[in-house]
Amino acid sequence: MLTDTGEKILFASAFAFLGLLGNGYIVIVILKPVASTKTLSPRNKLILSLSSINIGLQLDLAANDLFSSLWPDLYNEEIVMKIFYLVAMLLASSSLWISTWLSLYCTVKITSSQHAFVTRMQSLMPKVMSWLVFGSVFLSAAESALGIEDIYLEQSNKTYTSDGRNMTITLYKFQSKCSRSLWIHAAISSIAFCLFFLSSLSILGLLWRHMRKMANASGNTKMSKLFNAARMVTSLLLACVGFFVCQLLLVAQLVHKGTLEFTMCMIGISMYPSATALILISGNQDLKQILAKLFF
Repeated sequence: MLTDTGEKILFASAFAFLGLLGNGYIVIVILKPVASTKTLSPRNKLILSLSSINIGLQLDLAANDLFSSLWPDLYNEEIVMKIFYLVAMLLASSSLWISTWLSLYCTVKITSSQHAFVTRMQSLMPKVMSWLVFGSVFLSAAESALGIEDIYLEQSNKTYTSDGRNMTITLYKFQSKCSRSLWIHAAISSIAFCLFFLSSLSILGLLWRHMRKMANASGNTKMSKLFNAARMVTSLLLACVGFFVCQLLLVAQLVHKGTLEFTMCMIGISMYPSATALILISGNQDLKQILAKLFF
């Protein structure tokens, strides 16, 4: 268990620095040409939205760690802990949904089928991208708003033996009163994750099909771009699996604040924004080229 205040602040600062640096870089690079072109491609619109949401999530998580370390008496007040929790719920849910739309968009984009449904999706998704992002944030905000009056903080003491001495720690967890906002959040997040998982599996299948074709067209630049897109979404899938599992463990109250398991889940969630930024940069040729020019 991380009990040392200095270690907690160091970890929080390191995660915050990496997350803000990576996602901030993405936001700046994508927004820079907008001043002249006044347009954003559908994929860049999703990446920009995801990075912006992750910046907010990283700030909330860093502030949560700093408050709990430097001002524990204030942090342990229910209203303060609830604010951090609900803001994190809003941003985490938004991030998961936007990741889902990014995965679905890439799936539709690399699908070569001429089926009427596929061609309809290929023409429709770029047009509704802004509405999908707005709807994701609105739905997540509604989930969090439901929890304002519904969830409450419950605490209990746990005694254990360490080095022959009896030790007591205080465990904190949030519970729902009647409208079950935590379980609603878990259900909606599960739907988003299932869609994301299925679309990512579709990309893996499409990637395998393209890999077989590349034997006869190894120099095809289009295939190389499709491979990079598929690799990016596959990596994003692995990050989202860990992110979703950590969220589910917290919401289902399978881990409690004050335990090692809770700390590991928070570390996993704190790593997600920086991991996502790294994946997005490595999977986007423009972002990668600009970064290479800066350092090489």
